[in-house]
Amino acid sequence: MANVFEIHTEECRAAMVAQNEAIKARERDEATKYAKTLCESFVHEHCSPVETWKVFPDLIGVLTQIYNATTVVRSIKADRDAAFSELAKLRERTTKLSIDYIVALDEKGKALAELAKLRAEAEWRPIESAPRDGTKVLVALHEFNDPANLYVSCFAAFENGSWIEGGEPIYQPDYFFAIPSPPKDPAHD
Repeated sequence: MANVFEIHTEECRAAMVAQNEAIKARERDEATKYAKTLCESFVHEHCSPVETWKVFPDLIGVLTQIYNATTVVRSIKADRDAAFSELAKLRERTTKLSIDYIVALDEKGKALAELAKLRAEAEWRPIESAPRDGTKVLVALHEFNDPANLYVSCFAAFENGSWIEGGEPIYQPDYFFAIPSPPKDPAHD
């Protein structure tokens, strides 16, 4: 027969086990409630769940949902980082293309200015704009002041206040054409 002491010890032990189980159950319930709140908050903030999504009722299910949600977020973050990296590359290429475009526009502008200058030099111009420093130019004048009788006269230069050809003054020309530089001959360079 068991003595009173043994019975009392056994009852105390059973009461302590029951109390520990109750504490564990309460802690598990609190942990589940906290995990559910954490899961719901995390999923709604970071994952855009479907309307029918619900937090699982048990702790293991909730922890699995949290794990899955963090996996989704890591995947989204990786995709976002890749997109930002590609965006940075596109910005760099766009900047380079913009600079290349600006340079090309500048070069085009310079080329157009040079073309305009060459065109201006390749046209007959009024004699009033001719060089007055002794530079030889091709001149044209109206014979007998008749506008219908324009002819190319000669190579002349403005010297000592008048137009001179071959050392002799000529009648006042009306137009001039700049003489281009002679062609370069590689055999004589």
